[in-house]
Amino acid sequence: SVRSGVWGLASPRGQQQGVPTYSAASMQCYCGACGSYVAVETVGTGLVEFECPRCSAVNQVPCHGASQDEEEEEAELAPVDAPTWWTKTPFPGICELVAVRPDMLSAVQGLMDRTWKDVVTRDRDLAPLCRFNVIQVQQNHNLRLWSNYVRARDAIRADVGDEDLQTVMTAKVQEHDRELFSCLGEVDATVNEFLLFHGSKPSAVESICRSKFMVKMAGANAGALYGPGIYFGENSSKSDEYASDESSGIYQGLFAVLLCRVTCGRMYYTDEIRPDPANLDAACGGPRPQYHSVMGDREKARGTYREFVVYNNDQAYPEYAVIYKREPVVEDLASPS
Repeated sequence: SVRSGVWGLASPRGQQQGVPTYSAASMQCYCGACGSYVAVETVGTGLVEFECPRCSAVNQVPCHGASQDEEEEEAELAPVDAPTWWTKTPFPGICELVAVRPDMLSAVQGLMDRTWKDVVTRDRDLAPLCRFNVIQVQQNHNLRLWSNYVRARDAIRADVGDEDLQTVMTAKVQEHDRELFSCLGEVDATVNEFLLFHGSKPSAVESICRSKFMVKMAGANAGALYGPGIYFGENSSKSDEYASDESSGIYQGLFAVLLCRVTCGRMYYTDEIRPDPANLDAACGGPRPQYHSVMGDREKARGTYREFVVYNNDQAYPEYAVIYKREPVVEDLASPS
């Protein structure tokens, strides 16, 4: 089963309304399984493991030391401008989810439709394969996370040569109809930057957009084929396998994916049925990794899907929060080419 573990999310202290501010020795974390907020004690730097008191899921988040020092370091860095395709100019320090224009919603619907594939894996459990009707799309205006993403992308740039360049289904679809998809923003092909999907649930996407991706490490080898990373798909039908709906509230019966801007850099390719975690760690681990991501080719190995994994959370920016309904597949509709 190619499935990532539970993610924990860490938020800047005191920046979310209605959420208490904690001491410098703790940070506010978001359980990737149930969505509860947890005050996690921190000591020094490194990975911090916490068990959610509500659902008992084990999460891990990286701790980078005192937040005041981190904020001072960020203040010394050159400012990063918001991208030109954002619909509003964000205020510094403010995260806002903004409803997109009709042309952007149509583009997201088109990307969901044209990357859909009539293939089911074990990750779907017993749920039937469906088509997707996009109900709502919000663009994430978070200048702090965007700045971190741009700096990570720029740091990778010097390591990527022409021989490393790849393509994915979303990029092919965008290239085929530039007029429709240009409103979603350009991607930088020279660093293998792509728009990729990540399955989630409506109650979680806002928290991910306001904080950032964090990776669950504990028990990852048992539940994630390519180790403790952030998993993405080039096909909407694959990422939908990881999506879940809400049992109550305004999003009852609705599902969610994040359409993320991901810098894959130099990609470690594997079509092994059971890749060796030690090889992945040797290729992608450490402060100066030889590779910046993994392309797991389950399409070749099992006839299913390719998946893409990054291990540095700053390499992924959650740009569009997509809420949708599942609708039955009409038998005479062929899979998009």
